[in-house]
Amino acid sequence: MSKSEKERVQAKNAAAAAAEAPKNGGGKIGFSEATAGMSLREKAGYIWEYYRLPIVAGVIVVILIVYFLNTLVFNPPKKTFMEVAVLDAMILDEDRARLAADLGELLIPADMRDRNEVLVDSFYAGSETDPQYNSVIMQKFTAMIVTREINLMIFGAASLRSWGDMGAYADLGAVFDAGTFDAHADRILRMSFADPNDASGGSAGPEYACAVKLDGNGFLSGYGIDTTGMYMAVAVGSEKNAAVRQALGVILGW
Repeated sequence: MSKSEKERVQAKNAAAAAAEAPKNGGGKIGFSEATAGMSLREKAGYIWEYYRLPIVAGVIVVILIVYFLNTLVFNPPKKTFMEVAVLDAMILDEDRARLAADLGELLIPADMRDRNEVLVDSFYAGSETDPQYNSVIMQKFTAMIVTREINLMIFGAASLRSWGDMGAYADLGAVFDAGTFDAHADRILRMSFADPNDASGGSAGPEYACAVKLDGNGFLSGYGIDTTGMYMAVAVGSEKNAAVRQALGVILGW
């Protein structure tokens, strides 16, 4: 019999003796009596053999407590102050992170920065070899528009009609004040899209100010975004968001 097998047998015998003691009129045998004469290694084997479930359960409980304290109390996740989506244009991860950090510095009040952040997401679906990847990217973006997680959209002319027909754009007339709107009327695009009330999709809705032309935009070019033929729109549901209005001022320089 190997040494490990011997330790296991001794542990089982000790436990059996402890269980039989009350039946035989003896008092309840405690841990010290049950492990009397055992070596330290044998005691460890006895503990693991008969107390492993409570030990494992206790460790799991401690891990969960530490996790929730860390997540909810000491290092809670930051809230999204504003989210910008970049479509139809390549942007490197480091440039995207830099743009998000800089917008956060410019837009989020100093006393709120430790609890809030600006997100910049890339939804570039320009893969020529993986159409399934492109489809997944667009499905994700569509879901975020529907749930109104996106505040600002930067996109190319090729996407202008499709997102407009989906009703993704807010009316910029409700975003800019009259003075700003009139002063930059040459940069504001007005279009009509499919009438959402027409199930057949055969008629167009009213024309409205849906996007701003970004050609030559110096701010975004500084983050590696080629703004030629690009537009920016406010996502529907964000037209009254003060942070969005401020972001437009920063990005457009208006």
